[in-house]
Amino acid sequence: MRNATYIFCILIAGLLLSCTRSDLYARKSKSLDSLNGSVTAMTRELEKIDTSLLKRSITRYTYYKQFVQQNVSDTLSRTEADYLQHFLSAGENLEHVQSNIQQVLLRAQLINSQLQNLATDIRDKSIEETSVGIYSSRERIEAGKITELGYAQQRLFMNAMDEYKNSLKGVELLIQSRNHGDLPVIIKDTISL
Repeated sequence: MRNATYIFCILIAGLLLSCTRSDLYARKSKSLDSLNGSVTAMTRELEKIDTSLLKRSITRYTYYKQFVQQNVSDTLSRTEADYLQHFLSAGENLEHVQSNIQQVLLRAQLINSQLQNLATDIRDKSIEETSVGIYSSRERIEAGKITELGYAQQRLFMNAMDEYKNSLKGVELLIQSRNHGDLPVIIKDTISL
């Protein structure tokens, strides 16, 4: 009788442990799916950035910056200096955004792939229970980092574009005052090599 009770208790304990184990796998799998959704949402937001506007703004920034470096050597008024400083700062930030966006998108794609693979492994229970928590917490940390970085790039883009637009007219007036009332004409090479 004691043996039957003992065996019955062991079976109940085993059943409870297997239920919590499968419950752990289900919870971690759902958590990873949620992280995947978060990274995907950030990726979509970054992809909404108007890259043609970004490229045009950087191109104009580059040409105006070159003109100012070559043709403005005398003292500037306080207002002109402020516009120029804001314009240069915004242009540099736009260049940083342009280079960073591609890197963030590539990293997000890698993290999404890893999250999907780990979720599949957890659903298939091909990872030991002790390793599930370790792997999922590492992926959670990396997903959090890339999501934060992606949204930071989006904020930087918006702030830089606002600063760029607000300072553009002042810089164009500065350039026109040094260039006989005209903005620099950009001549594109039509000869193909």
